[in-house]
Amino acid sequence: MWPADHPTGGPITDGDEAAALWDRLQLGKGFCWIASRPNTAAIWSQAGPNLAIEPAQYWSTADFPPGQEIVFIGVKLDHSRVLELMTSALLTSAELEEGPQRWVEYPDPLPAWDVVHAHQ
Repeated sequence: MWPADHPTGGPITDGDEAAALWDRLQLGKGFCWIASRPNTAAIWSQAGPNLAIEPAQYWSTADFPPGQEIVFIGVKLDHSRVLELMTSALLTSAELEEGPQRWVEYPDPLPAWDVVHAHQ
């Protein structure tokens, strides 16, 4: 499991090494906090090469604090390297200090989310 207490702000899958690592990934599931969407808890749902990141609910209505909590399962998966890659995408201390008003200006490759709802 990969837990983190602040948002991601950069790409996770850049480079050949990352691509080879993700090829071994069979399943990823959990919630994530994306800096460019600071108010929304997102669901990370991955099966093989198919990854969906979708809105779950507003952090203000969640029963848990903003952060990351994703479980990764794979065949001969280098879990420590997965955690390193994921952690490298977290905001730096300087970026954290900029705050959400700046984070929303970060590049965001995800499609627009029209609906946010609470998962029970």
